Amino acid sequence: MKNKKLLLVGLAAMMLLGCGKSDDSNEDDYDIHDRFEEEDAEEKEDSEEIEEDEDKSDEKSDNEMRYIGEIPLLSEDDDPDGLDMYFQYEGNTRDDYIYISSLTLVNGKNKDIVDECGFNYSEISGCYDLVTDDNREYIFLDVAWGNDYYDIYEFDITKGNAEYIGEIGHVHSYVDELNSGAPDFSDPDNILIADVSGALGTCICYDYYHIGEDGSLESNTTGAIISHVSSESITSNTAMELEVVDADGNLTGEKITVPSGSTFVPVRTNLDDWIDAEVNGGTTVRLHYTYDYDSYEYFINGSNIEDIFSGIMYVG
Repeated sequence: MKNKKLLLVGLAAMMLLGCGKSDDSNEDDYDIHDRFEEEDAEEKEDSEEIEEDEDKSDEKSDNEMRYIGEIPLLSEDDDPDGLDMYFQYEGNTRDDYIYISSLTLVNGKNKDIVDECGFNYSEISGCYDLVTDDNREYIFLDVAWGNDYYDIYEFDITKGNAEYIGEIGHVHSYVDELNSGAPDFSDPDNILIADVSGALGTCICYDYYHIGEDGSLESNTTGAIISHVSSESITSNTAMELEVVDADGNLTGEKITVPSGSTFVPVRTNLDDWIDAEVNGGTTVRLHYTYDYDSYEYFINGSNIEDIFSGIMYVG
């Protein structure tokens, strides 16, 4: 391109100076035309080489290794090619979209599978490698599945093992009183996880966990602390005899009769079958409940919780 510009400037100067044509001007015209064609051919060749390089770059990008945390992710058709630890999935792949219907963790000669998990690669929000004081090692894979709900898939990889431990449902939440976001996997002895209780309407709660001897998470406390209550005012429609709970969440052995019309503020739950509430701004009592997975309803002593209380609200 630079030579072509110089040549054009030179021709223009010759014309301005009134340079006439010599007897061999036709030959000069032919030489100039020939040089233009040669330069155009060179530019075309350079352009084709650039496009070829871009195609190779795109091809390389398409074949780049994907990872979950620092662990490679392969499809069921990919060759591990000497990898010692990797995830391998079954599912559908289209462009950058990967739907994972089942996921296997391979660790050397051992492997285990999460069957029928069903999530997109883009929905993986974190992968945590935790080592306990007695040198047990675990992988926690955090995956969003919609409406702010998440599942954690846990694997035991201690000493070359690959065992799927189980699934833990939870939510992502910022806990104001802790000035911290949940989940927090920075300490294997104090794993902070938030969740949702529906026993007295929608409540956000949090708890600290450690990794038990069997690999499952075990609570460090007497129950998850409720940090947010969606219901503005929960009042009882009937009198109830309830167990009294102390400030640490332990049953005192005492029972009181709570009259109809009392206000209840949820404060603690085991997220399984009981929830503690402060009554009329004073005593804390324990409510034992059951949950019907078919009707998605909560019951206390066989009665629907929304018949027992007014002001119950569910959100999300």
